[in-house]
Amino acid sequence: MRVLLLTGRRAARLVREAASEFDWAEVKVLPIDVAALMTTSFVIRHLRGEDLSEYDYVLLPGLFRGDVRRLDEELGADFRLSSRDARDLPLVLRKMEEGFEPSKDTPACELLKEELVEELGKKLRELEREIPEERWIEVGPIGVARGCRPRVLSEIFADNLGPSEAAREAERRVRHGAEIVDLGFHESSPSHVEEVVRETLDRVGSEAAVSVDTGDARLIEAGLEAGAQLVLSASPNLREPISLAADYEVPVVLVPESRRIGAAVRELGELVEECERLDVDYILDPLLDPPGGVIDSIRRAWKVARRFPDAPLFFGAGNVIELIDADSVGASALCAQLAVELEASIIFTPEASGKTAMSTLELAVASRMCYYAHRAGGYPKDLGVDLLVFKDKRTDATRPRPGVSASRFAKTPDRDPRGNVVIEVDHERGVIVAEHVQGGKREGLRLESEDGLELGLAMVSLGLVSRLEHAVYLGYELAKAEERLKSGGRYVQDESPERYDALIEDLNRLREAERCE
Repeated sequence: MRVLLLTGRRAARLVREAASEFDWAEVKVLPIDVAALMTTSFVIRHLRGEDLSEYDYVLLPGLFRGDVRRLDEELGADFRLSSRDARDLPLVLRKMEEGFEPSKDTPACELLKEELVEELGKKLRELEREIPEERWIEVGPIGVARGCRPRVLSEIFADNLGPSEAAREAERRVRHGAEIVDLGFHESSPSHVEEVVRETLDRVGSEAAVSVDTGDARLIEAGLEAGAQLVLSASPNLREPISLAADYEVPVVLVPESRRIGAAVRELGELVEECERLDVDYILDPLLDPPGGVIDSIRRAWKVARRFPDAPLFFGAGNVIELIDADSVGASALCAQLAVELEASIIFTPEASGKTAMSTLELAVASRMCYYAHRAGGYPKDLGVDLLVFKDKRTDATRPRPGVSASRFAKTPDRDPRGNVVIEVDHERGVIVAEHVQGGKREGLRLESEDGLELGLAMVSLGLVSRLEHAVYLGYELAKAEERLKSGGRYVQDESPERYDALIEDLNRLREAERCE
């Protein structure tokens, strides 16, 4: 097999490095900086007259948007799409050696998505092996070090949770990528703290560390007695956590009282001296302030990072994510990028509200994307994983033929003589509940499932639906309910999905008010 890889000047080094591992792969650099900007006519113009018959395939950049089949016809070769990112070429070429055949329509990275994700995990592991062993701090079963991928610390407010409730929530957070489960207490008894910490360790202790987070030294000691592996936090006005961390031989997070850069650095320096005197491992939290103070706190974090170049850093993303009324997924990605650029070792979220539900998962994915891109060079995109939960980078390329307006034929359905169905979403248990109602009495059969189609089919098979119009309506509502269940949104039966329509209406009201004198 012989393969020719086409690229531009900017990616030439990466493409040549990838091809150098395979004696059957050659590279041709065309006179363009960004390979993705190649057009069909550009490729024809620069390859016409060349003998391409000796190559089994000519690989175009995965982002090529021209006419691949026209290239075949004009240049007499078999053109295919490689990966979007040149960093993925070694995997593509290895897979070709094993028999993988690239497509003319779909970039190779999409066809090899599972392999790309596995490859990314291996690369992340290799990058962390470059960190000197003496920099690592043990936090239970995990390690943190300056320059490692940020570990996700997910806080659970445990005052009002029983031990089994807290442990179940901890299991969910760990499934979603938490590497440290942070148990927060404010008004609990020491016995409650001990019970919650022990139960949580029993459930997740083999996979994740468990920390205790409180300003009450009695509760910190109770948590440590039960086996907690990290203390949050010690400050200039609360130094007892340092001595407790020394007694129980666990690390402690240090925070300043002052928000002024110079004072914060001095306060942390004093706390560091105390930790080093007592031989206590420490993690520095420069404090990420809520919106309105983000830039100043990033400056403060940068100064702390420079002053203590070997100390692991803590990045409190939750302070930003929780205080912006926006879906958390984008804010999580941006916070992860900031954390990586600051070389933070831990990134924090509390999942304290509905809008930030799943932010543990978002940060677990984003931290890996951003860390790899930052260390390997490039952007956190086209890596095989992404955070495109509500949108896609590309809409369907095909455009359906226009049709006749359905409004000419649709009519309001008559009431089903078999009764109505009330649909609700139970986010806590992760199910859709459909209750059959006859004669206005909500005492009928209640069915539940996480699958809207399964619910609809069950109602039909049980004879609860007798009219086609009713079945169509239920299918529409159940699809809405399932989407809201999986996205963490609120479902209201018969309420149309608004999305951007509501934003446009609000924007128009704002504009109108701004124009009024």
